[in-house]
Amino acid sequence: MVPPRARKRAPILEVLKLCAYLRRADSMSVRDALLFARRLEARICESTTLGTRTCVRVTTADNGVRVYSVAAAKSLPEWLREKQLKTKRALSRRHADYANRVELIQDLGFPSSCSLLKLTPDGAFLLAAGTHKPQIRCFELGELSMKWSRHLNADAVQMQCLSSDYAKFAVLMVDRTLALHAKYGQHFSTRLAMAARDMAYDPFDATMWFVGPTNSLHALNLEEGRFVEPRPLNAMRDADGGGACLGISKQHGLLAAGRDDGLVDIFDPRTPPGGSAGPAALDVAPTVRAALLGTNDVQARGGVMPEAVTRVRFDDATSCAVGTQSGHVLLYDLRRKAPLHVKDHMFGQPITAIRFHEPHLGAAAASDGSFGKLVVSSDTRAVRLWSAVDGRNYTTIEAGRGVGSGASAASGSSTASAPAHINTTCVWPGSGLIFAALDASTTGTFFVPSLGPAPRWCRFLEGLTEELEETDAPVLYDDFRFVTSSDVTMLGLNHLVGTSALRAHLHGYLMDARLHRKALEATDPFMREKYIQRQVELQVEKERQSRIVPKAAMRQRLKASLGGTAPKVNADLAKRLLTVAEDGAAAKDGGDDEDGITRKKARKMRVAAEAAKAVLDDERFRDMFTNEDYAINTESDEFRSLHPNAVGEPIRKRRQDSDDEDDESSSDEDGEDL
Repeated sequence: MVPPRARKRAPILEVLKLCAYLRRADSMSVRDALLFARRLEARICESTTLGTRTCVRVTTADNGVRVYSVAAAKSLPEWLREKQLKTKRALSRRHADYANRVELIQDLGFPSSCSLLKLTPDGAFLLAAGTHKPQIRCFELGELSMKWSRHLNADAVQMQCLSSDYAKFAVLMVDRTLALHAKYGQHFSTRLAMAARDMAYDPFDATMWFVGPTNSLHALNLEEGRFVEPRPLNAMRDADGGGACLGISKQHGLLAAGRDDGLVDIFDPRTPPGGSAGPAALDVAPTVRAALLGTNDVQARGGVMPEAVTRVRFDDATSCAVGTQSGHVLLYDLRRKAPLHVKDHMFGQPITAIRFHEPHLGAAAASDGSFGKLVVSSDTRAVRLWSAVDGRNYTTIEAGRGVGSGASAASGSSTASAPAHINTTCVWPGSGLIFAALDASTTGTFFVPSLGPAPRWCRFLEGLTEELEETDAPVLYDDFRFVTSSDVTMLGLNHLVGTSALRAHLHGYLMDARLHRKALEATDPFMREKYIQRQVELQVEKERQSRIVPKAAMRQRLKASLGGTAPKVNADLAKRLLTVAEDGAAAKDGGDDEDGITRKKARKMRVAAEAAKAVLDDERFRDMFTNEDYAINTESDEFRSLHPNAVGEPIRKRRQDSDDEDDESSSDEDGEDL
């Protein structure tokens, strides 16, 4: 039964559309179609309720910014993702978390990996490219499902939207082919003169620009249907280098080409080629080499220099961000040559994507005001969000760590697997939703509520994350334990090293939690008894500490009731009087049914309280608590006869013992006489 507060109505219009289709396909009656609609609606509501526990998990809480990984069930290591469970049916039978999962967008993933993500300008569709086999998938966000899928002849390198929706878009492939797609499929394809690495679309004159391992830019005019004259770049520092990436400004149309030698050539495509003045250049090499001074990353790795430009991105008319092979992001003002800020990702991996993000006006990041506009830059390991105003780090998202089979844990977890390779990112404008294309079968989906609300088509994300706002981040890998080499030796499991039971991870191994528990029980049979004893000791210590505070408070109250002087003698009597006075003051006129105090008993308690308070407040009785001559001897026979149940043994037993002693002494005297 779904709780009332979690019962949300499904999009009934879409359900009825599906029922109408089933009726046409299978000759389903109207009554059966409506019954099917109601069952499907209930199933969707139930899945949404289950998803509040399993489909959203906290990944990081860096700087107090909570990041949620969407559609992440119980975390499983990489080697168990496809090994244990071969089919989805077996997966749902053996793992309840997989059966109860809720996917934000259905089938948002690929058999092997996802390489590209592109959001259409109207925000209604998401285009994704991946392998294997090479294919493109279009997802309709309003329906939260895939609209169509098309296979390609080669892997996609870049995609560009030519219209406001998916009606027209271009795909650049690794086999030097440019394919133009329409709603009905591939419309036209042509072969380029070089193996292009990146492309950019100029909407001002309908020209597609290409960059590759040459000293020039190639262009294809889509309006005229012909290639235009190549545009030469500045002289190369390295004869083996070339262009690596492109970026175009939407404000003034300037085109920037990042190169392998650390230069960024910027020119206006509307100017005729071959002019006297060449393109303007930004040199990022000196800044990168100064940042890497004293490190081992100054030398080239894999034939690529660390100052090689991998990404170029324009923001407004004057701002430009440049990403390098060494993992640095340089934020420039085009009116000066020196960068405004230099952000180091600290991983030494190439920058794969750069985005500028303006937080929502009602979001926490916007209300703070100190961060301003954010730069979302990603390398192959993590996605960093930092301020474009002063370069401060806002938060960091480490994608992977079991994405698809689990979420990342908060920083500090010792059982984290290797993060997945990030190919690119896609940030929803004015929202906190971030997609990450990974070298994994699923696509990373992250939600940062402090950046803005969820998009219109997934408002339910805000409801799912509200319950997790006050909870701690879950521990990664619920079914596995991390053990070091010394722990393995202590457990006597050295013979399992090298087998599938112990997987090497960081400075130790990951092992099944059930095996770890059995090994502990076999090593120490009295582990349970020790655990119970330790819990008892903790409980006793807790109660002992709780008694210290009331005693101190009692001393303070006694001191206040006696005019600021602590009782030197008869302290027990003073405590009893104070307790009687406080209990009588707390007693109600009509009694309290919950405490079992009747009206008659409450009246007696008030009378006793007045008498006790009079003794404590009257100065004539003050010497009874300060003068030693008024000390009460609790060991005397008079006190015991008046208070037989107060302390000590009963008087009768005491007298019996004294009589026995007298009898023994008399018998001893009689024996001596004999």
